[in-house]
Amino acid sequence: MMDLDPVRARTSLALRALLFGAGTIQERVEEACDAILLLQSRELPEAMRDEFVLLLQRITAVSAPSALSAEEAVSLAEAIVVFHDHVQRSE
Repeated sequence: MMDLDPVRARTSLALRALLFGAGTIQERVEEACDAILLLQSRELPEAMRDEFVLLLQRITAVSAPSALSAEEAVSLAEAIVVFHDHVQRSE
């Protein structure tokens, strides 16, 4: 069985950045993305890797989170929250 504690810690950092970070939603999303980008797909169970890759694609498609509209930033933030929830529920 995989040790998901490091993954859970990083996704929790991302969630805290979104919830409690200073700055605009774009700045908070940028901080959350930085935490997610520290993850490697091999750290995740096989069943979660596709979701992770899709999230990475969304993150890396953005040249700079500060360039996102508020609506785009919220959408990316929601994807990060959903991923965090799936990681926390995973065994």
